[in-house]
Amino acid sequence: MDGWPLVALVYATQGLAGDLVGRALGGARPARLERLAQALLLGPAAIALQMMLLSLLSIPFSLPVVLGPWWLAAAVVWRRSRRAAAPMAAVAPAVPSRASARATAVLVSLVLLLFAVLVWIGLRTPVFDSDPLNNFAFPARLFETHRSLAGDVIADLRAVGHLEYPPLVALNEALVFMAAGPERLRAVMPFFALPWLALQLLVLSAACRRLRWELAVPLSLLALLVPEAFALGTVGLADLRLAATVLLLATTGAALLRQPGGPQAARFAAAAIACALTKIEGLSLAVAAAIVFVPALTVRRRLSLRAGAAAELATLAAAALWPLYLAAHDAAIGSLDPGAVRASSSGLLERFGQAARGFFAFALSSPVASRFYGPLWQLAVLAAIVGLARRAARRETCALLVALAAHVGLYCLLLAQASQPVEWTLQAAGLRLLTHTIAWPLLLLVVALAV
Repeated sequence: MDGWPLVALVYATQGLAGDLVGRALGGARPARLERLAQALLLGPAAIALQMMLLSLLSIPFSLPVVLGPWWLAAAVVWRRSRRAAAPMAAVAPAVPSRASARATAVLVSLVLLLFAVLVWIGLRTPVFDSDPLNNFAFPARLFETHRSLAGDVIADLRAVGHLEYPPLVALNEALVFMAAGPERLRAVMPFFALPWLALQLLVLSAACRRLRWELAVPLSLLALLVPEAFALGTVGLADLRLAATVLLLATTGAALLRQPGGPQAARFAAAAIACALTKIEGLSLAVAAAIVFVPALTVRRRLSLRAGAAAELATLAAAALWPLYLAAHDAAIGSLDPGAVRASSSGLLERFGQAARGFFAFALSSPVASRFYGPLWQLAVLAAIVGLARRAARRETCALLVALAAHVGLYCLLLAQASQPVEWTLQAAGLRLLTHTIAWPLLLLVVALAV
């Protein structure tokens, strides 16, 4: 029974898996919009981990084997929730004003309308060439054909594509491929629009929760009108998914700072794991978060040793799973090959500076050159000044600026160590890399405008 009904079932299962993961993390559940965005981002990560485990256990991939357990788990959860005396509390404003509720409804409707446009464009322009095909659709077809991670085959295909990329996108693509059959390259396109929806819901949730509706509306519209992010929703790349997951990582990190505890640490670790499974840059971010941010909270006694150790170990274990699998099959190729780093070690500081100047030029250049990233980042500079000037927002602004500097600094280090010329990489992928950092200017604007 291949076809579009099964494709719809796959997408529904991804959302269901994310919702179940959110419930399992415990604690007070986020507000409705944030909960939906979390489900859209954590669900594919959970399914990717499930499929990796199935492959390691030599259990072939199939739709019943992958999808069935999630629906069985949902049936158990829903049955227990009906028997529960009271539902979980949600982190949401108690009684929003009528004007605020109306503005939120209009913004949500606009987000859904633009999401429908993205899906429509994607269905009319399926994956057919370049990086979307080589980096993700090709390994997805490999996983679909072999019904496993196909480590031995990956080792034999060193010169084709980028099979070393973390497998979240490719594994979920493979699942859609199994359901869609001949229409696989068209049916998979909504998967790349979904992170745009998650990103906008996270921005909208943060803006409506912390700002008056008169300020939340223009900020949400600003996020909606970033063309580079919207365009990435119509191609088969992982950059938009990583950008949305970094925003989730930032919001869960902020929640962890406000309310340290096991459930918040678990949510932060889940977002970090999703980053690690999405792209190599996300893997680096997840490792940095695990070895710097979580231990810092633990040392300062903002987080218990047990909760901190559990979050750190879970993140590092998930981040190491794919590189270790590649190494075990002698398939550590491309960007994960240590030889590539050794080959470019000379002039590291100069290349680092070159990468930093490139990011600065992309972020603050003219609107025409940067596709409206210029105004976004220029407003973020003003927001940072306002946030530093306001005593109530100073600490949070400083934290965001440190996170931004660490994120860009990490990327500059990665570019400096890569074997390819820095200028070539920036020309080929600079705007996409800058999209990964979109969380920070948006959150700086929220903090600066918050009353």
